[in-house]
Amino acid sequence: MYDAKTQHLVANPLQRYLLNSTTLKSYVYGPDGSLSLYVSHHNPGAAKQPNWLPAPDGPFYAVLRVYLPGDAVINGSWKRPQMQPKPRN
Repeated sequence: MYDAKTQHLVANPLQRYLLNSTTLKSYVYGPDGSLSLYVSHHNPGAAKQPNWLPAPDGPFYAVLRVYLPGDAVINGSWKRPQMQPKPRN
């Protein structure tokens, strides 16, 4: 997670700068086995915090890196998941 203005990592109270496969065991999965990751400036709450990547209060850019991609990534049939904004109340 990078601050778009400074291009530096985003300082945050969790000292978390990425979500990756080395932290899979700490994530909270849905009852159906789904995984939701939360990218926001504000902490989404204790229940969602294990899946939270803190973002700056302003523009940011996130980088998705795929290491050792399978055929679906290479041939273009795999599509990256889209970030979805939280609905406003």
